[in-house]
Amino acid sequence: MKRTPHLLALVLLAACASGCVGARTQQVELAGTLHRLGDDEDQPLSFDQHGRPRIYDRPVELPRGQEDRRYGVVLIDVAPLPEVWRPSSAPQGGVVVSAVDLASPLAIAGLRCGDRITAVDERPVKEVAEVERALWERERISLSVVHLDGREAKVVAEACQEGVRDVSHWSIPAVVTYAGSTTGGGFKLGPLGWVFNARSAYVTDGKRYLDRTEWGVLLDLIAWESETDPLTGESQSRLRLFWFLSLGSDLFPG
Repeated sequence: MKRTPHLLALVLLAACASGCVGARTQQVELAGTLHRLGDDEDQPLSFDQHGRPRIYDRPVELPRGQEDRRYGVVLIDVAPLPEVWRPSSAPQGGVVVSAVDLASPLAIAGLRCGDRITAVDERPVKEVAEVERALWERERISLSVVHLDGREAKVVAEACQEGVRDVSHWSIPAVVTYAGSTTGGGFKLGPLGWVFNARSAYVTDGKRYLDRTEWGVLLDLIAWESETDPLTGESQSRLRLFWFLSLGSDLFPG
């Protein structure tokens, strides 16, 4: 009986070392924006976290618009810039995304900083005000875009009625806890989620999103993890038993 505390400590240490699902169950909110134009450090045009444009790291004024709450997108018109300062997606000018909220449904659907918006719901657009008005008015929107690498794509998303970063939370202490946001939700049963814990959320490294689902039982003695790339549909999953035995695929990096 004297060894029981030591055994319990060893079990807890093993669970933490394994990267248990319970430790991440309520990490469902993403904050911040996508505001970098790829990995080229030498390009003259850049944006700060609020989507404000800069040329060689000095502020510059350009026609600008945004929708803050439901889509979380900042737009600029790059036509006033000399061609050598424009992004590769808009050599002739046009409406360009200068920032998009990490939790925005448009970001999850594939919209990125630097994308040039050519049409809204198949209707060609040339001015920031046209796109901004559509974002404020429409509950569902389809954007035709040109990425920085020249690829054309269509990004479709529905507005977040509760706000792109709003979080709901409720709990009965030591019994049940829930947290949810526009990027997912987490649930715990028992103290610290030792009995059961689960999370379903979009996670990102800033370049792509993964739809991740996790759940664990009895301090993650049995745990399930899966990830799906929403753009390609590629999916991988694995079942972990007793923290060290893994059955299934290696998950996506990151």
